[in-house]
Amino acid sequence: MRVLFTTSELPTHYFPMVPLAWAFQAAGHEVRIACHESAAEPIARAGLTPLPLLDGPDQLFKVRLALYWAAQSKRSEEH
Repeated sequence: MRVLFTTSELPTHYFPMVPLAWAFQAAGHEVRIACHESAAEPIARAGLTPLPLLDGPDQLFKVRLALYWAAQSKRSEEH
């Protein structure tokens, strides 16, 4: 059987899947993890096969950028 997991680039999203993915692999199934390219290396280090399908800015970058913009808008309101 072929099994496809999907996840974001955040480690906290795919780490809980690792034991189940390992169990599928140990049972002889073909397991792939569809992910963002920035998550491919950590997934491979976990002993699983990444399938990097998404590109562009990752979620963490987007969150940091939004927080930066919010901080800048607050600074401009104070002056």
